[in-house]
Order: sequence, then structure tokens, then C-alpha cells
Amino acid sequence: MFTMKELLTAAEELAEKMKEKGYEYFNIKYGGTGSDFKTGIASYLHNANFNNTEPIFPIFASSAVAATSPDNPYTQATFKVGEDAQKSLRVDAMSISMYECYDGALRTSLELHIKSPDDIPSRQDAVKLIEEKWEKLRQDNRKKWNNPVTVTPKKSKGRKL
Repeated sequence: MFTMKELLTAAEELAEKMKEKGYEYFNIKYGGTGSDFKTGIASYLHNANFNNTEPIFPIFASSAVAATSPDNPYTQATFKVGEDAQKSLRVDAMSISMYECYDGALRTSLELHIKSPDDIPSRQDAVKLIEEKWEKLRQDNRKKWNNPVTVTPKKSKGRKL
């Protein structure tokens, strides 16, 4: 297990990469928020220390990405942060999800495996990736559901006047 200082040092390194890529304002699962990745992780670690519990790994850190289309669905990026034997923290995966604005229903999502912090796409690239996936899914659904069905109407068996 790593000391809090080592975890915060690793979080600071990841926070710099996240800020370069445009990600700010993180919510951490199991309690923690921050204006950047380091502050969010520090808040989470403080809560764990305050409650005399060990941090639960993997840590899931979410950041809003964008409102991505005219009907304003919103996109959120979630980073899966695990323990690393050498650096203490590493980003294992990133999920980009697009939600409906009016009811919060999931439109589509995309999972990326991250090998190094340099593999994390910028916010703009994340928006492009999820919009491309949504457009493809939307086109597939249109093709699937808008096929004309050849149904011959039955004659009415109603009463004659």
C-alpha cells in the first residue's frame, strides 16, 4: 500500500495530463469532488482517511465532456483508476457515454483501454468519437426500422347501412 503523499504525487502527475487534455471538475465514486483530478482524488482519499477505511480500487472519476448536439444530450467521460506497483496510480480504461438531457437515458457509450496517460483522447476528440458512434447507431436504426413493410389492408367487416 502506498502512502497518501505518494498517491497525491501520482494524482498530481495524472491531473496535469488530464488538464492538458481538457478534463476538469471531477466527481469520484464513493465520495469526492474537485475542480481538477488531483483535488477530486485528494477529496476521496481524505474521506477514506477520515472514515478510517482504505481507498477502494479501482477508483472511478467522472468528468463532463460536452453537450454534443442540437437536442443537447450530454457526454460524460469516466476514468477507471487502478493501483500501479511503480507509480501508485494508473488509468486503465476510459468510458465515454452520451445521455439524453431530458430523462438521463443512455444513448450510447464507448470503452477505451488506456495504456499510458498519453493515450487519453482530448475532450474534443472524445466528443468526435462518441458522436461518430451515435451517428452510426442512428443510421443503423433508421435502416432497421424505416424499411417499408408490405402489408395489404384487410377489408372492413363493419356493418353496412
